[in-house]
Amino acid sequence: MPSGPAGVVTSRQKRRAAFAATGLTCLGGGKVHRLRYADNGTALRSGPLLPGAGGRQGRVLLGPLCRAAAVGITAEPRGGGPKQQTTTPPGVVQF
Repeated sequence: MPSGPAGVVTSRQKRRAAFAATGLTCLGGGKVHRLRYADNGTALRSGPLLPGAGGRQGRVLLGPLCRAAAVGITAEPRGGGPKQQTTTPPGVVQF
């Protein structure tokens, strides 16, 4: 998904994370990027949506970090998608 650098900044004290990337793939076809917390590489929790336009994007993720160890990015239909991810995200940023 990101063809350029992507990163996640976390604050365990504030229990928050922010995602930033350049070179996101333009999805088209009414699709958007969805960010998801990954707990030790297994359970994925739904996060915020990013426009599917591509380019440079960033968002503060919703919800507390809890035991998250990474953030995954997926392509979903505009307006959302499943709350539970059923496939492996094509992009994952470990932290």
